Formats: sequence, structure tokens, C-alpha cells
Amino acid sequence: MPKGITKRAVDFEQEVFNLFKRYLSKDETVSFAPRVVLNDGTFNIFDMLLPEGCKILDLKGPLFIECKYSIRPDSTKYYTRLFEDFSSKKKDANFLIVFNDQGQPIQKYEGENLHIHFISFSELNQKLIEKSGNKEESELIGSWQERTQKNKKDLKNLLDEKVCTPILGAGVSIDAKVPSWEQLLRQLLQKAKNYSKEDVEAHYKFLSDRYENSLLIIARIIDGYLKDPEEKILLMADILYHKDIKKSELIKELANVIKDKGIKDVITFNYDTLLEDELDPEHKSEISIYNKTRAPKNNVAVYHVHGIIKNNDKFRDKNIKLADKDYTRPVLSENEYHELYGDANSWSNIKILNALYHTHCFLVGLSMTDPNLRRLLDVAKKNQSADMPHFVFLGRFDNIDEEYYDTQEILMNKLGLKVIWYTTEKKKTGVPGKTWTDYSNLTKAISELKKPEFKSEDSPK
Repeated sequence: MPKGITKRAVDFEQEVFNLFKRYLSKDETVSFAPRVVLNDGTFNIFDMLLPEGCKILDLKGPLFIECKYSIRPDSTKYYTRLFEDFSSKKKDANFLIVFNDQGQPIQKYEGENLHIHFISFSELNQKLIEKSGNKEESELIGSWQERTQKNKKDLKNLLDEKVCTPILGAGVSIDAKVPSWEQLLRQLLQKAKNYSKEDVEAHYKFLSDRYENSLLIIARIIDGYLKDPEEKILLMADILYHKDIKKSELIKELANVIKDKGIKDVITFNYDTLLEDELDPEHKSEISIYNKTRAPKNNVAVYHVHGIIKNNDKFRDKNIKLADKDYTRPVLSENEYHELYGDANSWSNIKILNALYHTHCFLVGLSMTDPNLRRLLDVAKKNQSADMPHFVFLGRFDNIDEEYYDTQEILMNKLGLKVIWYTTEKKKTGVPGKTWTDYSNLTKAISELKKPEFKSEDSPK
């Protein structure tokens, strides 16, 4: 099997596993790849085992599961006979084949054994949601404008109660012309290799194609080109705080909401300190928190959970050793990310979880593809009541099918997030092939949060 197919098959198994983990009751368990030894000494290995079965699906245990990312429409006869042979030796077993949706019907072969079941991933997902009683996760009521209006009002009420924590991503700083993660990697590659613009594009395209545009892996490769850690940090500082950086209306409005609503804690995945410049430029060194040894000294604290890069003379002074500079190593590449992801007790993971457990978070400028953040949202949702919602601001383009955004909103709901949509568009820069994303409607949506009377241009007419 080709490597790409193998990777997708493993990912598919993980998705199925996570789905069962979410909806199984407390007295039900699921495990990977059990080796089942039969009375005659033979054994079989399945993808998963639910020894107690699955009450939601009305399937008694032991329930053996096979996950098939790629399955021919006519191949179910083979799997049916295979399981029938196994079930003749283990008569109390149930078998479930979960296959990837392929847009073509699977020809189910009904043998004599009625303990064999076939189900697509989407059908399985839908059944688990509906039978668990969580229909709200799969049903969207009203138009997206109506849902957005309601979610904005809910968030504003919670802000008035002073029980909210902003969680900010790269989209916030991009509005100030700070490079995106991908742009940062391109510029680091250019400086590390002293490349021309054409060479950078060619090399980056090779890495992107080779590693399926995984920014974490690409960052790790580029990180390997930068042998000197101090050189890397100084290069990042030069790239982040370039001469064309501008005042951001979005950051300004976020700062106004934070001050107006008396917010004490802000969590950011950004390295820059542009938000601190807006909140309190004279005391911004006291506002920034970026490791477990620093404690808040001000009315508001900005937690840099992926590290910080400062914009001051001491930080840029090459005569001061890196160890003596007041900073935390930025989480940029795959190995650094894995180090953070693998440490359940890291101060940054604990800070995010505490915010999710004890406050209502609203997420701004995040693409929602970060697996660690999604994992933490999932953990929090499983361990708190339904009346503890969080919110995420997401952009939508007019030229994208509405069904795509409905699916995205359902997925966010499953993570415990209510979506606040804002319309956006790509605009030309004057440079051929280059565009920029218009965040003005996001800025307006944030600005509305501090107004006493709450109205929206997206509200139903």
C-alpha cells in the first residue's frame, strides 16, 4: 500500500477511535489492535475492541471493529465470510466494519450470521450523536445570521458578567501586517540559505509538496538550517517587527474590549507584544507572562503560551547571551510542538485548560486546525456541563458553498464552541498573484461587544 494511503488509513482509525471515546458510557472501554486467542490456539488481530460493547448502537460485547479507509464496493462479501468463520469459534461476538464514505454504495453481503454490521463513518457519527441525545450537535437552527446574532448576544452578556477569557491566534497579528506562520517560515528559509526570491519559492514548494504542506514539519526542516539558536531568535524578531508593521484596528478594538470589560487574563499563541502595546505600553513588560515562574503584576496579564519575542534593544543586543535575555523559546517547529503536546503538566496547557474549565473563552484569529488546542477543547467539553459554552469568531467567503460552513459549524459545536460568523474577502494587493484578507468585519464584530446596545449588520431584516 502506498505511504500516503497508509498514513490516511492510520488517521482514519484514529478518527473512529476518538469517535467511540467521545460517546461511550463510563463503564464502556475501547482499545486498539487487540490480539484475540481462540480455544484452538489460533488468533486474530482486529483494529479495535469494545469488550463491553456499545449501548448506544445496541451492540453487545465483545464488539470487534475493523476500519477500512479504502474498501471496494464488492469486497464486503470477503469480510463477511471472514468474520463468520471467526464467529463460529467465538459465538458471543459482534463485528462492525466502519468504512470511509466514498460516494458509492457498499454492496452488503448478508450471510447467516446477523452479528456482522457495516456502517459508513458519517452514518456512525450521526447515530452516535442522535442516540446519545446530543442532537443539538448535528442540528443547526435558523440561518447563520440568526445564530451569529444570538451567539453574539450570549457572549456580550457573559462579558458583562466578567467571566470571559480571550484566546488569540495569528489572524489577530496579521491585521497589523505581522507575517503569518507560513510567511515567517519562507523568510526564515530565505535568510538561512541567503536565497533569492525565486530560490525561496522553489525550495519552499519542494518542502510543501514533500511534506503535504505540514507547517510543523517544514518548520523543523528550516530550523535545522539555523544552527545558532540566538541567530534564529534575532532573525524572527527582525521578521516579526519589520519596518512596514502598522497599527491594527483589530488589536485596538480587542484592547478596548479587554479594558472596558475588566478582563484579567488573555491567552495568545502569538510571539509578538502588539496587544501589550495597546493595553499599557509603559508597563507591557509586567503584562507579558511567558513561563511558569512569572506572576502577573498588573490588572491584566497576557499569557504567551507558545513563547514570546520582544521588540526592545536588550532583546536585540548581540552582546547579551541568549540565556540572559528575558524570553521563552518560541514553539515553532515539530519537535518543539511535540515537547509541548506531550507534557500534560506544561504550564501553557494547564493555563488553557483552566481558562476553558472556569471561564467562557472567545477565540479570535484562529484557524482551528491546531491539534493540541482541539484536544484541550475536547477534554474540557467532556468534563464540564453544557451551560459552559465557548465562542469562536470565524470568517466566511461568499464564493464558498454554504454546506461547507454548516459542516464546519457542526464540528465547532462538537468541540463546545458557538460560532460567530463574519463575512470576509480576499483583496488584490497590486502585486500579481498576491492578495490580502479583509478583517474589517471582524474588527466591527469585536467592537460591538463593548457597546451597550447590541446591533449587528448581520442580524435578520
